[in-house]
Amino acid sequence: MIKRLHLIALALLASVAISTSAQQAKLISKDNLARMLAPTNDTTYVVNFWETWCAHCIKELPYFVELARIYAAKPVKVLLVSLDFPSQRTKRVIPFLNKNNIALPSYLLNESNANSYADIVSKTWSGAIPATII
Repeated sequence: MIKRLHLIALALLASVAISTSAQQAKLISKDNLARMLAPTNDTTYVVNFWETWCAHCIKELPYFVELARIYAAKPVKVLLVSLDFPSQRTKRVIPFLNKNNIALPSYLLNESNANSYADIVSKTWSGAIPATII
């Protein structure tokens, strides 16, 4: 009986650990994106726009993870913004982040029309990816 309780306790602890480390890829509106890109503090933000199907995007993601690790004690934040379709959040984006151990703050832009958000990021950005702004 005690062994069984220990196993149940271990299973509960494991599930809590997994759920707290799992990525969320929070949906973000273009208005919230605009606020995120206009911080009012002394932190430097590195914001990477990517998609799960983009080979170049995927290739550079480990460098952003490393950048965040190197500057963890500095006022630097690395944020990921997926441009995958919002319907792909639970099917592709979150599983991709978890499978690749990418624990950076991640968002999924809740907008499918690049023309409606590209100007918020930069007047000269076409919406092509990968793209990074600092």
